[in-house]
Amino acid sequence: MKRKYMAMAAMMLVMLLNQGCKENAEAKKFLAEFHKVNGSEKSELIAPWFPPGDIPDDADQRYVDRWGWQLFIYANWPAEPGRRGVPVKGGIIGRGDKTVVWETWKAPEEVFWADGKKHGNWETYSLPGLPNQCPKPNKGELLIDRTNQAVGGSVMAQNNTMLHYFISFDKTIFDYIMKGYGQIDEDKGYYNVRNQGKSTVMNFSPGAMEMKASWKIITPGDDKERYILRKSIVFTPAQKNFDERGNRLPDTPATCSSQEVALVGLHFIRKVKVKGSPQWVMATFEQVDNVPPFGTYRTPGKEPGRTLPYSLFNMNCYSGGCIYNQSIEDRRPWYKPTEVIRVVDIGPEAKKLNQDFRRLFESINSKWQYYEMIDTQWTYDPTQPPLGQPTPMAVSNTTMETYLKVGDSSCLGCHHTAKTKDTKVFGDYSFMFAQACPDNRDFPWSWPANNVPRVIPDVCK
Repeated sequence: MKRKYMAMAAMMLVMLLNQGCKENAEAKKFLAEFHKVNGSEKSELIAPWFPPGDIPDDADQRYVDRWGWQLFIYANWPAEPGRRGVPVKGGIIGRGDKTVVWETWKAPEEVFWADGKKHGNWETYSLPGLPNQCPKPNKGELLIDRTNQAVGGSVMAQNNTMLHYFISFDKTIFDYIMKGYGQIDEDKGYYNVRNQGKSTVMNFSPGAMEMKASWKIITPGDDKERYILRKSIVFTPAQKNFDERGNRLPDTPATCSSQEVALVGLHFIRKVKVKGSPQWVMATFEQVDNVPPFGTYRTPGKEPGRTLPYSLFNMNCYSGGCIYNQSIEDRRPWYKPTEVIRVVDIGPEAKKLNQDFRRLFESINSKWQYYEMIDTQWTYDPTQPPLGQPTPMAVSNTTMETYLKVGDSSCLGCHHTAKTKDTKVFGDYSFMFAQACPDNRDFPWSWPANNVPRVIPDVCK
């Protein structure tokens, strides 16, 4: 019997070693192919688990789009187990359900508590009390509790589930918020509205990064092989209902449950020096099955021979009768699927690079092969006020900026409106400051007996 177990153990060890050798060989192949795709005469061949650096004076859109793909790969690189914001050195991207770097960044819910006080440090995971409907999250599960876009409200997918959003930011932003107008070990951080009032300027250091992810809930008809999947705690707030005459009906109550969700959109912003000046650069991505290709800003294009359904568009709409990109503010019932079309085309350089990077991911059998860049927006001329000549002028992610008109579809233009909560100081392109809460010593609050807020962190918006 002992020999039998020893033989089995030896066999398992050989299998593990063979698997390790195979993974190492694939990692080396990926690294070589990555450098072929991402290399250019204007950039150094840096490792894929490093974020992109400054943008030089002679950069063009192709260079910047490569920069955006480098940011995508870095942020989606496997994270070091047990650490926040640290990528594994080596390895390979997009294997299984490994936690990636941006998932280990801080979520606003961990920083902006309803009591306006400091909670935890960078490495700790700390959330305020969940809504009563929510189950206790398992290790590694994200809390996805946002449904409204900046303009137009929520989006209902074709599988009759509402899109949800998750936001996180890196240690550079976290440290700046925690330090506030004092030192990081003092209680003067910008997580408190009163503390924000002590400052007349907000200015993150170069290297700062934020991200936003769009998720749809998986249902039996979805092709799970084409999505990055996660198990998450999904909170959907109560929804208002009206009859045909606009009279209020009983609300649909809030729900919260553990769900399998599919990633359908990603948006990254990073502050670096552009032509010598600290500027924000924004790269946005989508899953390829979201919507049809661009036709005109009023009509969808077509993919010849396509039979696979879209996540946010019903192909019966090609026959007419659909209202595109209709928000709940434009009288679309919240429970009716949103018929989404692309009003701004994917950038020409992004289209070319998408082919290269999707082939790269396909070569390692990664699900990232089903994701594409929409564009990377940057400041072509930082000396031109007020925005430094955003290039391209219009960029739109259909999962996050569904209802923006063509002239309003600018990442930099939108983030330029970011301000602090009450004092309305310019927020350095970050909406994080607006999520700060009042200190309950000055602002009465509703607390349960255990002194933990009963509400989700958005309560004090």
